[in-house]
Amino acid sequence: MGNDVDLFLDQWPYNIERSLWGLIESFRGDLDSTDTAIAVSAANEIEEALSWLLTLESAEKHQAYEAKERAATEEKLLLAGFAPKEAALIAAERANPKRPGGRPKVNGVFAIRAFTQHLKMDMNWRQITKELKGPCAHICPECNDAKRQHHRAHTGPRPRKLPARCPKCDLTIRPVGQRQKVCSKCADAMRDAVGQLEAYLRKKDLYPSVPRRADLKQVTVDGLEVALRRADPE
Repeated sequence: MGNDVDLFLDQWPYNIERSLWGLIESFRGDLDSTDTAIAVSAANEIEEALSWLLTLESAEKHQAYEAKERAATEEKLLLAGFAPKEAALIAAERANPKRPGGRPKVNGVFAIRAFTQHLKMDMNWRQITKELKGPCAHICPECNDAKRQHHRAHTGPRPRKLPARCPKCDLTIRPVGQRQKVCSKCADAMRDAVGQLEAYLRKKDLYPSVPRRADLKQVTVDGLEVALRRADPE
């Protein structure tokens, strides 16, 4: 029974992509309207929905383009007499200029997948981010732990033995079981992106009308169908 419920949730209320494609389909007829305002409004609605659905492909193409540009730049620098390490560093900086400080930008499709995981699984945002994107880029190669804020202030008696600190990132070396593969900024970025997606879904009346899977204890497919009909009588 549990598998039937999970399958039903995946195919219907938790299928965010299906809901967004349905929204797009509902506006397609208005694109041919003789009323310019209606046609423009429909085009804007479709473009906004597509911005959530199609950004992953664009990001992957952009990453492939950056890698190609980086390799070409590195080759030119090597021919000009730069050392391999210098050429690699300059090429990487040129292909990926530093963004201003703040949380990393999260791809729209990753936000959809993260929201689906949030609905289906009892996982925190750090766990969801790691499952979808793998370890983040802010892992110290020396201590193999995610970067975090420094906490050097100590108001009590000085301990007899200070905890060991990483020579590279200067953070306390934690036990292996406590080390993280995703930093708090990347996890917060994923959570914020999902929050923006939730706001958009609510605005378009597409937010799932059933609770998270963890909050559904003893429930049947028939019971879910009845609840959905009550929530959306049309």
